[in-house]
Amino acid sequence: MEKDRELFHEYLVESLMDDYANLDEMKDHYRRGGLGDGTCKKFLINVLEKELAPIRAERAKWASDIGAVYDILHEGTLRAQQKTNATMARVQSAMRIDYFKDRTITGEWERLLKEANV
Repeated sequence: MEKDRELFHEYLVESLMDDYANLDEMKDHYRRGGLGDGTCKKFLINVLEKELAPIRAERAKWASDIGAVYDILHEGTLRAQQKTNATMARVQSAMRIDYFKDRTITGEWERLLKEANV
């Protein structure tokens, strides 16, 4: 995590901070005055734009092939349904509520109802 921070700091210094030697210099300038919020916001926008550019490019790529997106979603849905159905079958079996697969519970219900004179 610390290494990522250092790399990000270097990235800021090298690519976006032409007017400052480092981020601390920029912070100092802001604290003593003369560096307005607008300038800081523009700096932040530049950072965000650079970070979001590859994400936007990837999104545009997928937006141009919506059919493939739906195919991927459909395949994922089918896999999720298979896993969910298998899990639910295990749950129903463990709880003995798989009435249509294991009818032994009906015999137990009949016995209990007879004992209760219903």
